[in-house]
Amino acid sequence: MELISCAMSTVYNVRNAYAFSTYGENAFLTLQNAIITLQILHYQPTLTARDSSRPKVLGAEVSMSISFLILYLPPLSTMTLL
Repeated sequence: MELISCAMSTVYNVRNAYAFSTYGENAFLTLQNAIITLQILHYQPTLTARDSSRPKVLGAEVSMSISFLILYLPPLSTMTLL
């Protein structure tokens, strides 16, 4: 939940071309939370040796990338409606 809120705040500030000093901490918190989330998925204990965390981590990376693009790509006029 924190990852999503930090990412939304960061994208909002980037899209509105605010100074990096106003949202820089949020950008680094987003990156930090994403890395922690991926580490949790990667180091999660598995039941058998054949179970791999790679598909879960790859799926999480892809979904994070798609979410960022969904937030970043729409025109500002559309985003103002939200």
